[in-house]
Amino acid sequence: MKSKKLMLYLRSKIGTENFYEDINFKVNSTELKMNILKWCDNLQKYKSLNINQFKDLLLPLNEIVLPIKINSIFCGLGGRFDIDFTDSEGKKYYMIQDSLYDYHSMNTYTIGRRNSKLEPLLDRDFTFEILEDKIQLIESGALQLKEDGTNDEISVDFKYDNEENITQATLKSYETNRTIKIQYPTIDMEFDKEVLEFLLKNNEEHWYYYDVFPILRWISCILEKPICVSITAEIEKEISSEIEVVKGKVQKYTLTEIVNEGEVHITKKIFCRDLEEFLDTKE
Repeated sequence: MKSKKLMLYLRSKIGTENFYEDINFKVNSTELKMNILKWCDNLQKYKSLNINQFKDLLLPLNEIVLPIKINSIFCGLGGRFDIDFTDSEGKKYYMIQDSLYDYHSMNTYTIGRRNSKLEPLLDRDFTFEILEDKIQLIESGALQLKEDGTNDEISVDFKYDNEENITQATLKSYETNRTIKIQYPTIDMEFDKEVLEFLLKNNEEHWYYYDVFPILRWISCILEKPICVSITAEIEKEISSEIEVVKGKVQKYTLTEIVNEGEVHITKKIFCRDLEEFLDTKE
């Protein structure tokens, strides 16, 4: 009986104009609204979470300018829904929720855009988590596109540890099987964009994978002192260079030196050296 009353309450709330304030539908919305109804029901029933208005899901990505217009809708098996929409400035986005019945992920969803004027030649996505008192960003990703709009072999993913206030950015080059990971205190999305641009711009500098020191020099000029940062480069899933700095002290430093085509030297140093002193020794 309780579940039936809850469903009737949600049905009345989600059927109102207030729930869809600033949301305009260019297409038939019946099936989408039913999936949203089921989603809200499951969030309330299993996690005691409420969505007051649909636009609340959009506001955490503060670049979206309301109102929006939903242009197309896809509703698949398992209650998944996928919508394409345009904001009031003409920017195009998509939104995906594909786990209405999965307890562990029903309170997450993704908003993305492809080759937008905000970030040309990038496919960007942002994954959010609905909590009792807020909606927070937990992951984001960027896939580089070629001039013809097809996918390149370069991506940068961000994962956010909101409890520890730590962000990890990972550059992946699928063609060469190389990665660079940077872990740093969470700042904001604008700073993450700087990290993204730096990694994509310098991906062609292949020697960065053998010595990540230039990355440390760049990021140390931006982070608040004393800095805490970890930078790791991998080639074929093997560490080729790394630096770890804790509260302004360099704890370890690994680099790879290529002697000739058949010989490389990997040097690993473990110490506790002041960051400024360490940077000066590499001048």
